[in-house]
Amino acid sequence: MSSNFTTFHVFSEDDLDRAKISSMLYSFGHHVEIYSELEEFLTLNPARGLIFVRETNNGEALKITSVLKDKKVILPVIAYCGKYDPYIIISGMKVGVFDYLLEQPDLQNFQKRLSQAIEESEESMKIKLKHFENKSLLERLSKRENHVLTLLSEGLTEKEIAKIFGISPRTIEIHKQNIHKKLSVNTTIQAIILKYK
Repeated sequence: MSSNFTTFHVFSEDDLDRAKISSMLYSFGHHVEIYSELEEFLTLNPARGLIFVRETNNGEALKITSVLKDKKVILPVIAYCGKYDPYIIISGMKVGVFDYLLEQPDLQNFQKRLSQAIEESEESMKIKLKHFENKSLLERLSKRENHVLTLLSEGLTEKEIAKIFGISPRTIEIHKQNIHKKLSVNTTIQAIILKYK
């Protein structure tokens, strides 16, 4: 049994296959939700877990990942396949499929590989969530504040920026204070790092 409890959202068009995959994941100590169609998953819109897709080398994982990306769903997609098709895997990875796991008769080896994929996907999710948090913070800035921050990141001084906008350096100082407050940072360097992270 896995010591880390994870929710898997399992996609497969085949009822028997869904049952087999669900049973295996459940035996590893995970919670499993099953779906025959993507629309059902999108209606429920779960915020946690991993998406586990049966890949029959027809690009199912690629298709699902593309739709999820368009819908701004950031849960990692892991494809489960009977054999590797390099073209399908490369195409899938390009659109954001997190990993491809090969079906194995030795469940202990498969469980180890799955645990590794879970750990890696958790790190990836932390990075994605931080990116979305940063983007959300940056959206609080006005166009002028965003422009000021961009010019500061390019090394311009308050006086140089004030001259560009035809305003006083004191106004630029006020913009900087507003930027710091809205981004919850103490320095301009921290704001710049947040902008480009």
